[in-house]
Order: sequence, then C-alpha cells, then structure tokens
Amino acid sequence: MGKTKARRILPDPLPPEQANKYIKDQYYPEYEAWYHICPATFWGFFGRKNQIYLNAKVKSAVATVKRAKERTPSKEVQIAINKNERILRKFYQRDRKGMNWLMIIRDGFDSDVPAKIYKSSFGIEIRFYGLFGYYLDEKFLLVRIFRRTSDFQQYENFDGDILHIYDALKNFKKTHKPNDKI
Repeated sequence: MGKTKARRILPDPLPPEQANKYIKDQYYPEYEAWYHICPATFWGFFGRKNQIYLNAKVKSAVATVKRAKERTPSKEVQIAINKNERILRKFYQRDRKGMNWLMIIRDGFDSDVPAKIYKSSFGIEIRFYGLFGYYLDEKFLLVRIFRRTSDFQQYENFDGDILHIYDALKNFKKTHKPNDKI
C-alpha cells in the first residue's frame, strides 16, 4: 500500500485584539526591543533561512493585526459609500421620472463621498462605484445603477460624468435649503 501524507491542520486565526496580546505575552515580553532590531535572530533559524515566525499560529496572528491596521482608515468611508448606494437604490424610479434631489439630500446622501473603494497591490485607492446615466434638470436627477466587477479600466471614460453629477448635487445643496418645497 502507498503511503499517505498527513494533513497539516492550521489553527483558526485569532481576532486582532487577542492576536496582539498572544504575540506579546507568549513570545517576546522582554525581548520586544531586540525583536525589532533583528526578528530572524530572535525567532531563530529552523527549517529555512528566511523563516522568521515560530509557527503558523504566530504568522497568522501577525497578519491579522496588520490587516486590521490597514482597514481601519477606510472603514468610515466604506460605511458612507454603502449608505449612499442604499439611498440611490431607494429613490431610484423605473418609470423614468427621475429622483427628487431634495429628497435624496434629506435622506442623508453625501456627494463628498466617493462611490467605490477597493484595495490594490499598492495600497488603498478610491474609485467610483458604478456607471451612472443621468438627466440633469433643476429638480430631478435620473440615475441608472449597475455593477462593474471585471475590468477597472472601463471606468476611466465615465469619471467626468460622475463627477459632474456630484458637483451638481453640491451646487444644489448650496442653493436649496432642506425645508424648501419643490
């Protein structure tokens, strides 16, 4: 009979708070300063020369902390983007009459928020959420929303139009008070 390889079972990743505490308490309580100077020497060499983590659990914990720090700045922006999308979908009318700008603003639509956020290999970049077809008038804004997930290059030609919508909303907010009737 042939030999079967034993599967290596990796531990579940820890939450950021526990991961931070786990790393500090278990591995370098008094050697923290030395760890920052030369982490490879601190962990010791075993297996490969470039292995700087003691085991998979420590590596996973470090990655969790790093990911949490990266995502923290974009969290509020993402919440605002989701709110804007929810408002646009709520007021979108299929009978082509358009959306009342004042109603959108009253519901909390923020034209200063970008419409899409995604993380590239170079860091966090802000992009627009979708392609908007619009009809500009004194009172109405017609928006067609649909998702694009495959190719981000397709957005480039439409950025000016989307900015035009957002600029129009900003001007509308300046000239109309929340209590105005349309």
